Amino acid sequence: MEIKYMDLQDHIKIQDARIVNQNYSLSWLAAVYHQDILVCLKSSWMKYDDFVEKLQMNGEEKEYLDPDICWQKVARQTSAQILTNKIRTPVDVLLLPVRKNIIYIPPNEEVCRNIQRTIKGIIRYRRKKTKRLFCVIEELFFPNDSMPVSRDTVIAEYIIADLRYPITVGMMGQAIEVYHPGNLNLNICATREFGEKYNLIVSEE
Repeated sequence: MEIKYMDLQDHIKIQDARIVNQNYSLSWLAAVYHQDILVCLKSSWMKYDDFVEKLQMNGEEKEYLDPDICWQKVARQTSAQILTNKIRTPVDVLLLPVRKNIIYIPPNEEVCRNIQRTIKGIIRYRRKKTKRLFCVIEELFFPNDSMPVSRDTVIAEYIIADLRYPITVGMMGQAIEVYHPGNLNLNICATREFGEKYNLIVSEE
């Protein structure tokens, strides 16, 4: 199947993309210029060039699945359900119009980001607080999750009195002990890149 770059009129607006039970539940506005659509879910870690290469090599397939990308071709639909076990979060949802054996794709990474909808993954971390006479000890624990980035990559920061301290991939899977005065709060936030891909959820102990 031939690949061409899409124009503005080829953009299909995604209305909703979320997980419902064990499915990715997707809905979109009816396409005016295209009846057939390739509903594509790709890993948020997948590079644009790799995404294009997969389509070029396997675009003839009406359904395709590998660990980083899956798609299915639909006709005259405005919604789809795809099992979550086919590809794990975080995933980017893209709707690619198909007409006369041509798949229309975003021309570059920026357009791809603008038209996709990300279904975020979840990083659950534990937080245990112990009070002492003059300070508070907080133990943070992020589960060791496989991410295709270096151990030095900063995924989050903990903040005390407007001072920011990094939490890297290499620190996941081990206890992080933080000592701070009892009159100051410790806050945690994801970095921008990871905040676009994951929600941080704490379980207090």
